[in-house]
Amino acid sequence: MKAADPSSGIMTYLGEKTLDFAEGETFYAFHVDNSDFGGPDQEIYFNTQTKQMEYAVTDDSQEIIIHTENGPQPATYTDADFVLPAACDNVPVNPDFPTTFGQFTF
Repeated sequence: MKAADPSSGIMTYLGEKTLDFAEGETFYAFHVDNSDFGGPDQEIYFNTQTKQMEYAVTDDSQEIIIHTENGPQPATYTDADFVLPAACDNVPVNPDFPTTFGQFTF
């Protein structure tokens, strides 16, 4: 797997960091290069005490911050989890919404 190979450059360890929005906590920080996948780069933060991933922050202009308080949790999904309710049937589609994201087309 390319991401597991330190020489691939996909994931780089940045050391221990603190975050302005997580006062009093320290994190192991990693930079993730998503350029091969068409997405924005990210910095991912693992809590130094719990060793759980708590934050993922995009490196683009939107700077989206995702917080997973207890780290990623296992889940089992079925096709029914992806069926939209009938109330969504008449929702207009934004024609300006991009339908292609890197290698993924919707």
